[in-house]
Amino acid sequence: MKTHSHQWLDQRSLALHQLIAEKIRRDPELFENVKRTLARWSKTVCANSQPYLEEWQRLVNLGIKECLAVATEDSERANAMRQASPFCGIMSNEERWEFLLEWAKNHDASEQDIKELRQKMIEAQNLLEKNNYFEK
Repeated sequence: MKTHSHQWLDQRSLALHQLIAEKIRRDPELFENVKRTLARWSKTVCANSQPYLEEWQRLVNLGIKECLAVATEDSERANAMRQASPFCGIMSNEERWEFLLEWAKNHDASEQDIKELRQKMIEAQNLLEKNNYFEK
């Protein structure tokens, strides 16, 4: 699978967060998942992610509008913030995988790239389940 530039990855993350923001705007109760994720991560966060999680917590405390504004902002700051995004549980794995496959198809991925992406998704799902990543 070919490697992609940081810009390509940042644009993909931005597009994904735009979909997540739309979903939260349609169902604001989903924002509670973000709060729970931050609370859970605050107990196990690595030092590199701590500043981002503290900033996400500050934004969450300000409210949905402010938090989603940063999540969907096209800036270096927002790109960095999205690397430690507490929005991971908003979309189902199926929704996320569908997005990732469509993104790859629409952004010059080969059939082999798509096949490898599907395999990585399966491996990632298995690892996440094995490590009890998902909230029960």
